[in-house]
Formats: sequence, structure tokens, C-alpha cells
Amino acid sequence: MDYARRRAEHLPIGSGVVESAVRRIINQRFKSASIFWQTDHLEPLLQVRALLKAQRWDDAFEASLQGRSWIEHAFAPLENPAIPKEEAA
Repeated sequence: MDYARRRAEHLPIGSGVVESAVRRIINQRFKSASIFWQTDHLEPLLQVRALLKAQRWDDAFEASLQGRSWIEHAFAPLENPAIPKEEAA
């Protein structure tokens, strides 16, 4: 992880955000009285929710139609406009 860049962009670098999300999303929404989930049923629901919240549903749907993983596009290296493409490679 490029901590210096993330700090410069004022992005979080700690795990608190993820830990809070696990507590709020999984524990409060999927663990309730009289609710039981099987792992193979819960995980796809979490993935769909994550796609919707990240506004990546269209990317995932299009990738699915093309028979590829949406992650290939989502995690492609970000281009830095300050660095010409020739120097970045």
C-alpha cells in the first residue's frame, strides 16, 4: 500500500473503517434474532451489496456479460495526470 500517496490524498490508512463496516454491516444487518445464514448464501449477498454501495454494479454486470471478472477493471492502476504515460511505464 502506498501510504505516502494515501496520506497526501487525505485517505484513511488504518483498519478502523473496515472493522467498523464489519460490525455495522455484517453483525447488525445479517445477524439478528431468529436469522440463520449459510456461508454460501450470505457471501453473494455481501458482494452484491458492496457492488451497489460502491456504484460498481454496471461494471460487474457488463463484465459478467463478457465472461470476465469486473475486478480486472476496478483495480487497474490509476493514471497520474502529472506523469506522462511514457515515464509511468
